[in-house]
Amino acid sequence: MTAQELLAAYAKGERNFIGADLMEADLSGADLRGANLKRASLIYANLEGSDLTGANLEGVNLCEANLRRANLSGAMLDAANLEEADFTGANLEGAIGLAKRYSWAMKNMTVQELLAAYATGERDFSGADLSGADLGNANLSGADLTNANLEGANLSRANLECVFFFGANLSGANFSGANLNQAALMNANLSRADLSTADLSEANLSEANLTNAKLEGASFSRAVLMNVGLMNANLSGAKLSGAKLSGADLSGADLSGADLSGADLSEANLSEANLTNAKLEGASFSRAVLMNAGLMNANLSGADLSEANLSEANLTNAKLEGASFREADLSKANLSGTNLSLSNLDGAQLIGAIFPAIMPPSMIAQDLLARYAQGERNFSGANLSGVDLSGANLSGVDLSEANLSGVDLSEANLRGVDLSGANLRGANLREANLRGANLSGANLSGANLNDSFLRDANVSGANFSGARLIDSDLRVANLSEANLSEANLYLAYLIGDIPDEGINPYGSPKTEKALLAAYAKGARNFSGADLGGASLRDADLSGANFRGANLNCAYLVNANLSRTNLSKAYLSGANLIGANLSLSNLDGAQLIGAYLRDANLSGADFSGANLSGADIRRAKLSGADLTGANQDGVIR
Repeated sequence: MTAQELLAAYAKGERNFIGADLMEADLSGADLRGANLKRASLIYANLEGSDLTGANLEGVNLCEANLRRANLSGAMLDAANLEEADFTGANLEGAIGLAKRYSWAMKNMTVQELLAAYATGERDFSGADLSGADLGNANLSGADLTNANLEGANLSRANLECVFFFGANLSGANFSGANLNQAALMNANLSRADLSTADLSEANLSEANLTNAKLEGASFSRAVLMNVGLMNANLSGAKLSGAKLSGADLSGADLSGADLSGADLSEANLSEANLTNAKLEGASFSRAVLMNAGLMNANLSGADLSEANLSEANLTNAKLEGASFREADLSKANLSGTNLSLSNLDGAQLIGAIFPAIMPPSMIAQDLLARYAQGERNFSGANLSGVDLSGANLSGVDLSEANLSGVDLSEANLRGVDLSGANLRGANLREANLRGANLSGANLSGANLNDSFLRDANVSGANFSGARLIDSDLRVANLSEANLSEANLYLAYLIGDIPDEGINPYGSPKTEKALLAAYAKGARNFSGADLGGASLRDADLSGANFRGANLNCAYLVNANLSRTNLSKAYLSGANLIGANLSLSNLDGAQLIGAYLRDANLSGADFSGANLSGADIRRAKLSGADLTGANQDGVIR
């Protein structure tokens, strides 16, 4: 706990800070009246001028602390370690237990002396020399063994709950089966110690040395192991759920079958560690190093591996649902047998990775872009359905016969790309650069090509039915045999080859010209076209197919529409004065209020048409079929 965290918690009303690690904390002038700092570590802390009136400082370690001018009136100091603490000018009026101070430093105690003193209530054994002592099954809960020497001591099955081992020498000690729940082992030397089957739940081992320690079957649930050295440690089957291991060195460690669910391993070093079958659900590995780590069959569902280095890691058959690999390095990693459909791979490096049979779209995109960056250009027949490649630079690639249905290529650079025979149904190509691209035979039905650049492109035989090409540039494009039926070409540039089949002008002067240019090139199918309000005076459109087209309020004065198919077309309010509609099919057409004065309607089929309110004065009706037509209010 930092000084800032303690003061913030105190300001919010918290008073319980039992066992807090405040070594070297700057609490000068702090108001900590009534605070419970029992067994806290305040070694070298600066408490000058602080107010600790009525505070519980029982068992607190104030070794070399600065308490100049501090107010300790009524404070409890039983069993506190006050060695070399500076009380100059401090107020100690009514302080309890101040006179009862013990120093076992450098003393070679016997086990009997230790246990006898403990039985009388003594808890401060800081600095005691107990090397080689046999304390198996002993009860020393709550004892302060700060800086004590217990090298080679036997503490197997001992009750060491809440014991302070801060900075203690515990190398080679036997803690097998011991209860070290909530023990303070910060900076302790546990090299070669036997901690097998010991319970270290909620213990604090920050910066402890555990080199070559025996840890099989030990429980570290919710323990603090930040910056701990556990190189090559055997932690197979260990219980580390919720443990704090940020910055720990676990390189080469055996964590097979270990439970690390919910653990914090951010910035930890796990290179070449064995995590086979480990439980890692919800664990944090952000910015951790897992190079060459073995994660086979590990459960990483919901784990955070953002910015982690997993290069050449083996994740075969790992469970990765909901895992985040954002900005992670997965180059040359083995991901075979995994399901990444719900994983976050945004910005992940995937060069040379071995992929599962089924990959999520984000991973497919990353793989393709990485391979493109490496110089690969042949992706013919690739399945990129639904992939987000917006803004990507893929100029010159071969995507012929590829499945690109629903792909997002908006604003992408696709200059010179081979998309012949590709499936681009429903694709988003808005503002894409397709200059010189080969789209011959491609399926672009329902695609969005608004504002796209298709100049010089080959779209011969392509299917654009229902596609949106608003304001697109198709100049000098090869549109021969392209299907543009019901495509929206509003404001599109169409100078160049025109398809044999219909387009969908949208009633603007520019698209009216495109319509006439298309007709001049032989196009006849304009079924479903939206030409509402179009100005087509004197236009020759004889024989064209406008079935179901919108020609409401269109200006067709003197237009030649003979033998035209206008079945079910919308011509309400259209101006057809003097137009030639002879032998045309207007079956079921809507001609409400249309102007047909002086028009040639001879032989035309108006069966089922709605002519209510239409003006047919002086119109030629010889041979016209008006069977079932609505002629209410017709002006004759």
